Amino acid sequence: MSKPDFNKIASDLEIYIKDTLPTAAGEMVIDKIDDNFDDESFNGDKWQALSTKYAARKGSGKKILSDTGDMRSGIDFTVEDGAVIIGSDTTYAKYHNEGGSEDGRPPQRQIIPTEESPDEDLNQDIYDMIESDLDKIILNK
Repeated sequence: MSKPDFNKIASDLEIYIKDTLPTAAGEMVIDKIDDNFDDESFNGDKWQALSTKYAARKGSGKKILSDTGDMRSGIDFTVEDGAVIIGSDTTYAKYHNEGGSEDGRPPQRQIIPTEESPDEDLNQDIYDMIESDLDKIILNK
């Protein structure tokens, strides 16, 4: 059995931590957010239905939070210093994600996982990916 090349392992780990991992995790989060829009739910909990008045104005057959598609298409991620930052170019995505304040904001229809309200299945998928990737980098599996 040959000796491991620790310099290569260290270099590969640095690239993985700074770029590969956060990019892959960001893509997984965006895929999960798309699923939330498709399923009209978060963590399997269906979003609150539209009010009768708003549903009539919006018209039949349109999904919740999918009027123009701007909010959905405006959610993206960046990688900065090895961290994933999820953001939106619409001002109202935050209001829908957090919802329910007394100042007339809509009820919460969470789309994006947060530290306070994570998506445990997504977290587990990311942990599983990390474990598999580290096996490949360190153990050369």
